[in-house]
Amino acid sequence: MELHLRKIFGEEKVPFSWQPVVDGGKRPDFLFPSLGAYEDGEFPAERLRMLAAKSTVRERWTQVLDEASRIETKHLLTLQEGVSENQFEAMQNSGVQLVVPARLHSRYPKPVRPYLQTLESFIGDVRALRR
Repeated sequence: MELHLRKIFGEEKVPFSWQPVVDGGKRPDFLFPSLGAYEDGEFPAERLRMLAAKSTVRERWTQVLDEASRIETKHLLTLQEGVSENQFEAMQNSGVQLVVPARLHSRYPKPVRPYLQTLESFIGDVRALRR
């Protein structure tokens, strides 16, 4: 999945770093706009994003909480077809934003759907950070 995302980000001309080593050995899947920006203490943290890619989330979503400590909200792209409302609430309370392909939104509980982000809107958000 990460290779597909790399291709998409490249085609969309979205600057990113793939599997950079940060914070003493942690390795987020993607950093936006770059590792250099992340390591630059002068670069505003609110203009940084990270994206983890996991086919399924289950309990594995907690792994992303320790990645990229400068970034408060951790974005997690998954192809999992739904999560429970309780699991989603735990993710939200921990600062994890789920990114799910639009075609899978209908597989999530109705109360959760408005809070899901599509890959397209995530790319739009990352683009907007450059301005």
